[in-house]
Amino acid sequence: MRVDLDLPENLGAEVTAGATRNYLAFRASSPKPAREADHHRHLLRFYVARTLARSGYHTLLVRPVVRVGQRRLRVDVAARRGTQVVLALCDHPETTPETTPETLATLSVLTRADHVEVLLVRHATSGIDADLCRRLRAQFALPEFRLVSVALPPFDDPLECDTWIYAETLREGVP
Repeated sequence: MRVDLDLPENLGAEVTAGATRNYLAFRASSPKPAREADHHRHLLRFYVARTLARSGYHTLLVRPVVRVGQRRLRVDVAARRGTQVVLALCDHPETTPETTPETLATLSVLTRADHVEVLLVRHATSGIDADLCRRLRAQFALPEFRLVSVALPPFDDPLECDTWIYAETLREGVP
């Protein structure tokens, strides 16, 4: 199935590569959703957007709606470089202890998407959950699906986060 990022719902969801230079610039360009009490999930979005911007992706969308076939899904980050599309779903175990049924359903739909790389980004608190790897074995058997662990700063203050982020570590998990 074809993936479409060019939807009217995504007006205002695009961030520039310059907005990924630090977390405060990112928050100014793409504010943290009010319903999210802490910054953890939004920091994961920042990490992904920053990494994709540095990898040459020019279209960066934060919290966009994407159309896969006839289904509309919300993802945390979407990026496009030419014909290459990356979609990222961000989970934070402290705010969402387990991967939600919504995320699992989204991953199931994305399995049928054509020419899309899918990232499940999780906070690397205690390694990669073996149960999660077992439940998502079918998705992660595909080369387009990857599980990524990210170490987040141990505090919530955005100014401290910017200082700490320069020592960031992205580790790819192998299910």
